[in-house]
Parts: sequence; C-alpha cells; structure tokens
Amino acid sequence: MFLRVPLSRSRGLGRLLAVAGLFSLGGCWVLPPPWALGLSLIGLAYLVRVWRLSVSRVGSRSVVEVSVAADNEWSVRLVDGSVADHLRRLNDSFCHPLLVLLTLESVSGQRFSVIVPRDAAPVDSFRRLRVLLQSGD
Repeated sequence: MFLRVPLSRSRGLGRLLAVAGLFSLGGCWVLPPPWALGLSLIGLAYLVRVWRLSVSRVGSRSVVEVSVAADNEWSVRLVDGSVADHLRRLNDSFCHPLLVLLTLESVSGQRFSVIVPRDAAPVDSFRRLRVLLQSGD
C-alpha cells in the first residue's frame, strides 16, 4: 500500500452540519411560505444523509478507510467490511488544509464520495493524502 487513511468520526464536521441545519431552518423565516418549507425539508434531509455517511459513519455506504496503491489505484473499505477496489479518482476532488473531498468511481460506474475532515484521519495520513492530491497523481 502506498497510502492508507483510516477514517473516524469528525466532531468539526458535525458542528458545521449542525450550524448548516440551523440556517436551513432559518430559511423558513426569510422565504415565502410555499418555498420555505420545501427548501428547508430538502436541506435537512441532505444534512441528515451527509451526517450518517460522514460524521457518524453508520450508513451502509459509509467509507471507513481510503487506500491508494503505488500504481495510483484507489480502494475504499465500507462500514460493513466490504472493499471496493480498482477505483479511479475523478477530477472534481477537492483539497484544502482543513478538508479533502474525494470522488472515486469504479469500472462499473459506482461512485463513492468521501469527505475527509482534518480531525477524522491521523495527522500524517491526512497530510500525505493532501500532498498526493496536490501533486496531481
């Protein structure tokens, strides 16, 4: 393995999603009545999905480990223990000192969106992942 990044729960992302949920509910007071409820419910449903997949990591498709081999072949281990390998990284991945967003796709077209906050991975692994993504490999 060239790089292995085990993922844990992220308190920082949890706080961010809680604040975003409050803003989503706050939209009820700003928007006209028919739009307010619909947009707030859609926003809250999306936040709950992201929370399950990336903060609490209890969803069936939650990623608990990201690995990349020396030949730039990515793999993920899901919470149920299954492994999806032979993945390729898509160009819409994002790298920031506090957050890494990975979009990986299998040969069959199945996509995995992985949110890696700085506090959800070991410091050295997170740094190496950022360097790998910034180098363009």
